[in-house]
Amino acid sequence: MRIVLRPLVHLYEDGSDTDSLQAGGVEVLCADEKVRKCVPILCTWHADYMENINIHGIKLNLCPMCTVPKEALGTLPKTAYSQRDHLRYQQYLRSKNTALLDKHGMKPISNALWSLPTVSPQEVMSPDILHNIHSGIMEHLMEWIDGFLKKHNRLSVFDDIWSNIPPYPGYFRPNKPYRSVTQWSGKEMRYFGRVILACFTAALRGQVDNQGMDGATHVSFSKAIKAVRYLSDFCLMAQYPSHTQETVTYMKNYLTKFHEYSDVFIEFRARKAAKKHAKKAAKELALDQATLYDYFKTATQKANLRKEHREERAALVQDIVQCNSSFNFPKLHLLSHYAEQVFRFGSLLQYSTEISEAMHKPLKDAYRRSNKVDATEQILDIYTRTHSMAMLEKNLVAWSRILLLPREYLDALEGRELDGEQSKVDQEQLIVRLMQKQHIEEIVPGKHGKRRRDLKLLDVADELHLPRLVELTYKFFQLHYMHACPADEDKLATYPAEIFTAIDIKVPDFQGQEIQRHIARCTGTRRFRNRSAPRADWVWVRYKAKEDNRVTLPWLGAGEEGIVRVENRGEDKSDRVVNVSDIEGIAHLIELEPGRCWIVNSRIDLTTWNQLYD
Repeated sequence: MRIVLRPLVHLYEDGSDTDSLQAGGVEVLCADEKVRKCVPILCTWHADYMENINIHGIKLNLCPMCTVPKEALGTLPKTAYSQRDHLRYQQYLRSKNTALLDKHGMKPISNALWSLPTVSPQEVMSPDILHNIHSGIMEHLMEWIDGFLKKHNRLSVFDDIWSNIPPYPGYFRPNKPYRSVTQWSGKEMRYFGRVILACFTAALRGQVDNQGMDGATHVSFSKAIKAVRYLSDFCLMAQYPSHTQETVTYMKNYLTKFHEYSDVFIEFRARKAAKKHAKKAAKELALDQATLYDYFKTATQKANLRKEHREERAALVQDIVQCNSSFNFPKLHLLSHYAEQVFRFGSLLQYSTEISEAMHKPLKDAYRRSNKVDATEQILDIYTRTHSMAMLEKNLVAWSRILLLPREYLDALEGRELDGEQSKVDQEQLIVRLMQKQHIEEIVPGKHGKRRRDLKLLDVADELHLPRLVELTYKFFQLHYMHACPADEDKLATYPAEIFTAIDIKVPDFQGQEIQRHIARCTGTRRFRNRSAPRADWVWVRYKAKEDNRVTLPWLGAGEEGIVRVENRGEDKSDRVVNVSDIEGIAHLIELEPGRCWIVNSRIDLTTWNQLYD
């Protein structure tokens, strides 16, 4: 680290004071080989928790930013703890006062950032979304949920729900059951945070064994859902592209609410030593209980006694585990600093190490292919060769597309004259047109299959098993296109029709000016891409109330658990034919009761979450 900071430290060692540097700057040779006057100031230091405590000489299981005690990491303080005073630590180190350093949780080593007079080490630490949330908090949440589901015998139900998560744009469905995944990547944990609340709620609120549920279990389920809801909402809010005072207040409230309900998972935070001690105590109690069976003669009496003894041992184990369990781990405490870091650094999403961590993979693969002796040179050779081959493949793919086009396009691309005049600008415009043409051809419905143009509306109704399609379409024409409405339903049934299996929906991006593409698919009775079942995506349809022409939602609020449900009540009036322009985007629903009730997964992306926020 001192080697990395050496050029910056050199400026201050040469006698330049801070004021003169900020006033006039220093000449710096930039990457474009131009010399500019710059003011070099270290604004942020980006690292995960373990790297931060090693760099700053802080002991394990302590906060690198504030002076919170180790036993208070799992609680939210009423008043913020004071920041770490590195000037005082420097004085302790110079005087070799190791006792005071140990009292403040510091190691007797020098911090490289102390050599920069403009830097406060505790203020340059930026949050790490990847290691602290995706691979940190979400990984702990997964362990708590796994233990909670096992305790209440809902893990197999959760597994079935996990295996049947519907597709959604930008979300990669898991290709393995939940329990068969042994290692999760940061990308998979990010997707996990977007679906866990809906899947967890469906596993607990489904109709499996809910009839005999007692009041205590129902309260425990409700608290667990709320804890997962507020923690996942905090993680979503932390990933906002931009923040306001209101969103920062939401973040604080979500974290406070999570700590209010987090005790429902406390028994799954026990350490191995506590579990071992509880298991030993239960075994000793079982030996003492075994001596009581000789005093009972009937099998019924012995069975009732065994049941009481099992409950007694379970209560003993739970008491021991809870007494030795806590949420005192640093990654949970670091969430309490996110609000102040938003004001200091802006959007936290830009400080995620996900991109840089992804760059490690090709280098690690190249090292495995080397002889482990001259690894550096071989890694560079392998990386260069792989990159060159990838560029060659892309060129071959591009030329294969061009060769299928008329000859005049090839002449234009090769720089030949076309109609007596061909400029470079025209060639570039032509290439853009070719790319657009190729892109359009890829999404034309029916391109990969036979398109039947001789269908009638009645044929479509029979093929898709929609007996009321003609009737509903006639009502739609009467309501919206009265001037083009046919005389009766029989005449409408003979109108030509065509089946489309996909529709491209433009959805505005959240807090941005970009447009997302939702390609909703409905294959009818045909299988989707040779899979075992057809595909039919749920979609949002714009609904306008007649009295004020405003957009309304035909369901009640989500409540404290943050869950919105939709139901199919089996009424014929629920069927509709709608205008294609009224389709807003794809909806992500998790089945709660087969064919009757679904949970709306509003956390699937930020756009849906803000539109359906309770």
